[in-house]
Amino acid sequence: MSRITLVDWCLGNTCNYSCSYCPERLHDGSVKWEHKDMITRFCDRLVSHYSSMGNSLWFQFSGGEPTLYSGGEGRSESGAAGFLDLIEQLHNRGCKIGVISNGSRTLRWWKQALGFLDNVILTHHIEFVDLGHFVALAQLLSGRVRTHVNVTMHPDRFEDCLANAFCIADHAVTLP
Repeated sequence: MSRITLVDWCLGNTCNYSCSYCPERLHDGSVKWEHKDMITRFCDRLVSHYSSMGNSLWFQFSGGEPTLYSGGEGRSESGAAGFLDLIEQLHNRGCKIGVISNGSRTLRWWKQALGFLDNVILTHHIEFVDLGHFVALAQLLSGRVRTHVNVTMHPDRFEDCLANAFCIADHAVTLP
């Protein structure tokens, strides 16, 4: 029997999108990033505790936009290394890693992250999405890790959302 403990972690509410249908508190940056050292100590305690019970850990990160995590307050918000460092560290400790993201990071960034991810939930936001980038990202990820796509439906742009959903589905890779 598999013994898995899921840690569903909202890292903060900083987001590079400001969707009209999202409540302000989901993207206004009012919940600051914790410093990487504090997160590392906490994760080490979790891993130690649950591994002593025979459980493995699965971290699922959300936000705001969790891939923007920079390593804590006082650092740039680019997060280029912060989130990657965090998931690499957890991966190296034997943890499974998932992320819920708007997918706005570059394909180069996602290629770096791929080796540490076990699943990705991408959320398509019609007001900000670059469809070509989003489709390319869905193709990249779905060929390597379990990938799920949510398409938020904006009432005024329902037909656009639906067309984008079909486009993403038509181009994504389906694993056997």
